[in-house]
Amino acid sequence: MKKLYTAVGRITFKRQAKGMRCPQVVLGKREYILDMQEMLLWSVLNWRILSIDEIKTLYEAKEKETGTASHRKLEDCLNRLVQRGLITSWRS
Repeated sequence: MKKLYTAVGRITFKRQAKGMRCPQVVLGKREYILDMQEMLLWSVLNWRILSIDEIKTLYEAKEKETGTASHRKLEDCLNRLVQRGLITSWRS
């Protein structure tokens, strides 16, 4: 059996002080603020259903494209988003 993942919710951007925009995912009536690593991971899974290997490949490509360096393991970030309900997983 293979474990698959997909993003849940819809992305919006909230204006912060000094005109900065902060990404957030709206799920139901709740708003969840994302850090840069979470945003990259969530966006990789948006409109996709992927295995962990596929996620890693796309995520690493997105990191290179944006010049972003992760501050925690991909799996830890993924688990945090699953716990928050912003990514769902199941076994196929």
